[in-house]
Amino acid sequence: MASIKKVKTGAHFVTYNDGDREVTKTFGTATEAKTFAKTVPNGRADQEQGHGPVRWEVCYRNAENKGRSKRFPRQAEAAKFARTVEMQKDQGTFADAAAGKVLFREYAETWLAGRSLAANSRKRKNDHLVNHAGPVIGDKQMRQIKAEDIITLLQSITHLSETTRLGIYTDVRAVFAFAKDNRRISEDPFTLHSVRSAKPRPRRRKIVPWDAPRVRAMHDALSERYAVTVMLGSGLGLRQAEAFGFSPLDVDRERRVAVIRRQVLLLDDGLHFGPPKGGREREVPVPQGLLNYLDQYLGNFPPVDVSLPWSDPRSRSATSDGAIVSVPLLLTTRERNALNKNTFNRNTWKPALAQLGIESTRRNGTHALRHYYASVLLDAGESIKALSEYLGHHSTAYTLDTYTHLMPDSHARSTAALDAALGNTLAPQLDEKDNRSDAA
Repeated sequence: MASIKKVKTGAHFVTYNDGDREVTKTFGTATEAKTFAKTVPNGRADQEQGHGPVRWEVCYRNAENKGRSKRFPRQAEAAKFARTVEMQKDQGTFADAAAGKVLFREYAETWLAGRSLAANSRKRKNDHLVNHAGPVIGDKQMRQIKAEDIITLLQSITHLSETTRLGIYTDVRAVFAFAKDNRRISEDPFTLHSVRSAKPRPRRRKIVPWDAPRVRAMHDALSERYAVTVMLGSGLGLRQAEAFGFSPLDVDRERRVAVIRRQVLLLDDGLHFGPPKGGREREVPVPQGLLNYLDQYLGNFPPVDVSLPWSDPRSRSATSDGAIVSVPLLLTTRERNALNKNTFNRNTWKPALAQLGIESTRRNGTHALRHYYASVLLDAGESIKALSEYLGHHSTAYTLDTYTHLMPDSHARSTAALDAALGNTLAPQLDEKDNRSDAA
C-alpha cells in the first residue's frame, strides 16, 4: 500500500572537488543538480533535510515491486495520487513514471525492431519515425509527450502528401499504443479528441484509367528494350517492381498463365529480389497476343541471368532471407543488370511522358497500366473476385472500393431482367383482369 509522510527539505546542491578543495554549489531542482554532478570530479548531488518548506511524500512500489516516491506541496494532492496508484495497480493499468523516461526515438527503434515487416515497409516506417517524427519529438521522454506535441508534429508535415501524413500519424500512434500496453505511459495522447480530430484524412479520388490509344502511344514512345514494360502492366496487371522481376520461366504456356513469383526491391544497400507485395505468389491469365509479343521480344532481347540477395525478413516464401538468387530476367539494363526504379522513372518513363505531352504525376506512373488492365477486365464482365486475385490485392473489398466506379452500368441489365421476370408473372393476371372488365 502507498504511504504518505510529511517531510521538510531545503535546496538541492552538489558537492565536488575543485583541485585540492571541496566545493558546494546550489541548484533549483534535483534534475539540474544531478546533471551538473555528472560533469565535475567526484560530483555528489544531495538535498538539505530537516528544514525548508513542508512537502508530502508518497512512498509506493511499482509493478516490479521497486520502491518509488513522489512529493507534493499539499496533502490532498498526495492522498489523491496514492489512491490513483493503488487503483491502477489493482486494475493492471499502472504505469511507472520512471519507465516513461525513455526517449521517443529510442522506444520507436524498439517498436520497429519487434515488428515483422517486409524490407520496403520497414524502410518506409523508419523514415516516418526518424526523419519526420524525430526532429519534433525524438528527444522527448515518452511520458512528457502531450497532445500539443503531437499537434505540433502534424503541423510540421503539412507540406507532405495526405497519404504520407496519414502513414506518419499511424506509425507514431502505434509506438504510443505499444508504450501503453507495456505500461511505459499512463495516458496515450492519441486517445484524446484533440489528436484524433487532427488525424490526416486523405481524400479518395476516383481513378481515371488511361484509354487504349494512350497505352499504345506510351508503348511506341519507349525504346524497344523497355516498351515491354507497357505490355506487362496493361496485359498482366503487374506492378512496376513485379515487371522488373518477371522471368520468361514464369509463364506456363500449356495453361496460359503467368505465375508472379518475385519483385525487384530498392533498399538502402541496393537492389534485392523479394516476394510479391503481400508475400504470396499468384497466377494471372496470359492472352495469346501477349505470348506472341514476348516471343518476338525475346528474339531481340534474350533473358539475362541476374543474381541478387533475397529479401524476405517475414519468411513468407521458401527462399531464405539473405540468400543469393539467380533469375533469368526479361527486363534488364544495357549493362545486363536489374532495373532500378528511380533510374527507370527518371531516364526512361518521364521523358516518354514529356514526349507525348502527358503530365508527369503520380497518376501517370507505370501504375496507370494496372488501372487500364482492371478497366478492360471489368468492362468485359470479369468478376471483382477474379480481378482481385489477378492484381494481388489483400482483399476483394479493397478491389471493389478502388474500382467500383469503373464497373459497367448495370441499370439497363437490371431493368431488363426485372421486366422479364415481372412481365412473365403479371401478364396472365393482367390479361385476366382485362377480360373481366370487358365482360362487365
